[in-house]
Amino acid sequence: MTTTKIRLGNDGVRLLPANHRYAWPAELDLMGRMAGMSREHRWVDWSGGPFTDDSREHVSVYRCPESA
Repeated sequence: MTTTKIRLGNDGVRLLPANHRYAWPAELDLMGRMAGMSREHRWVDWSGGPFTDDSREHVSVYRCPESA
């Protein structure tokens, strides 16, 4: 998906294009593992509600291993 934010200011118009890509939670977990991290938590919201199969949003927390 491609979006463009438009900022109107005293100095004129500024276009801020951005490319987005959806990633499933499992895909984020894989990317985290490939980067050497492990998932520590996953919640449905910032309040810490449980993440379920019906959840449409999530907050995921990954941890880097402590250096030896």
